[in-house]
Amino acid sequence: MEPAVKPAVEKSTNTDKRVLVFATDLTLKEDKFKRLVSKVDCENKVDFLPLGGLVQFAESFNFDEATILNYLSKELSAYDLNSYGTVVLGCTHFPLYRNMFQKLLPHHIDIIDGNMGTVKNLKRILQAKNYLDGGSGKITFYHSGNLVYDDITLNKYKEILNMLNC
Repeated sequence: MEPAVKPAVEKSTNTDKRVLVFATDLTLKEDKFKRLVSKVDCENKVDFLPLGGLVQFAESFNFDEATILNYLSKELSAYDLNSYGTVVLGCTHFPLYRNMFQKLLPHHIDIIDGNMGTVKNLKRILQAKNYLDGGSGKITFYHSGNLVYDDITLNKYKEILNMLNC
């Protein structure tokens, strides 16, 4: 999934507001990501903040609000948040904490992610292959490439889906 840098930069065009991308260290170091930013960020408005700790929280199923808000507050303490108009949740784990970002960030900041773009692209691919026939389906969970079959982990995934109203 690609971070939604392009729509974030488009929102900031003709404003004095900057864009802040939250992502993993790995994403921020990838050539593909660097090329994307250099292509769309003509006004040099994009800043980056690696939030690897948030990935660790998600992968350990830690959604304790006080813990997460404390972590995010520390990570954001060096930033003048009033200078930003948009933040990008640039990791698949980060939308799980959207409500906590909303509590912490100034209300004028838009929070976006690449989910809708990913879904639209998937729909386009499925339509091209005539796979959108309304049939029944099933969900198979993988974790780091490994099939998840144990009930404890599957129940935790179910809790997350319920939390997201899926």
